[in-house]
Amino acid sequence: MGVFVSSGAFQGVQTVEELLPVCREHGIFDVELASGLRVVDPAGYLPLIAPLGDEFRFLLHNYFPAPDEPFVLNLADADEENRIRSVRFCIDCMEGTAALGMPFYSVHAGFVSSLRPEDLGKPERQGGRISEEDHVSALDRFSHSVNELAVEARRLGIRLLLENNVDAVPREGCSHLLLVSGGDVVRFFDGGTPSEVGLLLDVAHLKVSATCRGFDPVTALEMMAPWIGALHLSDNDGTRDSNGLCESDSWFWEPLSRCCSRETAVVLEAYRIAPDLIHAQRELISRKLPFAV
Repeated sequence: MGVFVSSGAFQGVQTVEELLPVCREHGIFDVELASGLRVVDPAGYLPLIAPLGDEFRFLLHNYFPAPDEPFVLNLADADEENRIRSVRFCIDCMEGTAALGMPFYSVHAGFVSSLRPEDLGKPERQGGRISEEDHVSALDRFSHSVNELAVEARRLGIRLLLENNVDAVPREGCSHLLLVSGGDVVRFFDGGTPSEVGLLLDVAHLKVSATCRGFDPVTALEMMAPWIGALHLSDNDGTRDSNGLCESDSWFWEPLSRCCSRETAVVLEAYRIAPDLIHAQRELISRKLPFAV
């Protein structure tokens, strides 16, 4: 599918209306519209971007478009009202994906804890000790949500891809996050997940989680391989998800070359970088991952 660029890569861009002319100016036409990006036009994003299908390709990711009233998109929420709101948000995004003629919509795996918008990005505020019972209950709610969305994906002729979470804070008890390790992913997908559902593998999330939990990221990646439908590529120092640049010696090139194919979508998710660096990063990815060309 080529190498897409996350809207988070563009410095100072907060709306679709700001994004489009920047992409045109710098010749970047494969774009992932990512979490937090807003739309000013009250008619929404589809009237803006659907007519651009001969020029652009757009993927929709997670919390896009950011609603006027913030909420936490959590498909595992114990707050049933918010879980249902999250499912409906994803269905809207899936319908937008189908209208744009794209093959999948991607969304983050769920949280065990019920969170507030101000808790996001602050792992130390995302719940205390999580019991095994809490974790199992959240996984059941998440599975229920995913199964609901799989029905919609089948109706629309697209796929739903779930992004692995990043665990950055060691804690006692079970994790407050779902789908973090290779074992988490295998257990979830081996449990009878519909064929319309796959994995968006974020290699930066996996690196930080591996450092935090003490597992090998390459082994985990290989375990996840059967379900990978797309990739988020960036790098970091292993302690936090900083959305740094991919490097020529980044750890993930070789295992991805073995485990992925031309059907795997690739998204550059390095954040807030200059346009010349975006082009250089895409060239690096194309050299390292020939299937992404």
